[in-house]
Amino acid sequence: MIDLDINAFYFHSIILGKDESLEVLDRIFKSGKILSLNKGGYDSKTLRMNYRDEVCLSRRSVSNLSVGAYDLFAKKKLSLIVKGTLPGIYKPSIISERDSFKYVEMGKTDLEGEYRVKDEIPLDYVVGLNLPVGFILDSMFGYKYFFSSSEEFRKMKFVSGKNRLKDVVSYYEELNEIMRKNNIFLPIYDIESNMMIESSLDIEKIKKKI
Repeated sequence: MIDLDINAFYFHSIILGKDESLEVLDRIFKSGKILSLNKGGYDSKTLRMNYRDEVCLSRRSVSNLSVGAYDLFAKKKLSLIVKGTLPGIYKPSIISERDSFKYVEMGKTDLEGEYRVKDEIPLDYVVGLNLPVGFILDSMFGYKYFFSSSEEFRKMKFVSGKNRLKDVVSYYEELNEIMRKNNIFLPIYDIESNMMIESSLDIEKIKKKI
C-alpha cells in the first residue's frame, strides 16, 4: 500500500512513447535534474503552450468536477513524483480550450491542475516514480496510450492481456536497470491502484485487482 499523501505532491509526466520515455528518464538521472527545453531537456516538436524555459507539473485535484492535467498525464504516463515543497512553483493563466491554438509557447494552459516552475527541478525534490500499471493493463487503449507516441497510436495492433502484462513487467525491469546504472534508487508506485511496486509480482497483483 502507498505510504504517501499523494495530494501533497506534484507530478512531472514524460508524455512520450516507450523508448523515448526511457531515454528521457535516463537523461534526467544523468543530469541530476528535470530540465526545461531551453536548459537541454528533450527537444520535442510537439506543439505546447508552456514557454521553453518552463517545466510542467500537475497536481491531483480534490474535486472531480473536471478533467485536468493530472487526469490526462500523471494517471496515464510515466511520471516523476515531486515534493510539494519545491520552491518557485506557480499556476499559469488558464484560457479556454477552444483558444489554445492561439497560445502556442505563450505560457498559458487550458488545463486545470497544471503548474509550472522555471528552468529545472533538482532530483533532490523527486521522491518516486508513478507507473500507471492498472491503466495500462485495463484496456488496449491504456496500453496503446502509454507505450506509443501519438504517431504510432493508430498503427498499433491488438495486444493480448498476457502480452500486455509481459510488456509492463519488461518496462518495469528497464526502469530499475536505468536507476541501477545511474546509482539512483527511487520507489515505484501505481498511485491509482494504491500500490508500491517492489517486484513483478506486485504488477500481477494489480492486474488481478482490475
